[in-house]
Amino acid sequence: RTLASRVPGPGQLIEELHRSWELMEFERIATAVVGRIDAGNERVSVACAGHYPPLRIRRDSADFVRLPSSPPLGVVVRRPVEWSERFEPGDILFFYTDGVVSDRSAT
Repeated sequence: RTLASRVPGPGQLIEELHRSWELMEFERIATAVVGRIDAGNERVSVACAGHYPPLRIRRDSADFVRLPSSPPLGVVVRRPVEWSERFEPGDILFFYTDGVVSDRSAT
């Protein structure tokens, strides 16, 4: 939360999280997806670190936010690509865990 209040966007937040993992010597990886709403400009921005992108639901369509694949936290320090678009009234941005889409019975 502290980092989120100090950086201008989701991409930079993920980059700083990568750096903090190095400093704390975490020896594990995790995925993350971060979004920021700019209500004044009616825009939403999203960046991912190895996580599935959110689903954008509009009145007449639904599609996944188009973000290129990026490494999870704890793998590589670099700023991921950030997606940003105008958010229309009634649009929904649906974030979810990998448990929603993964087949846990597969070996």
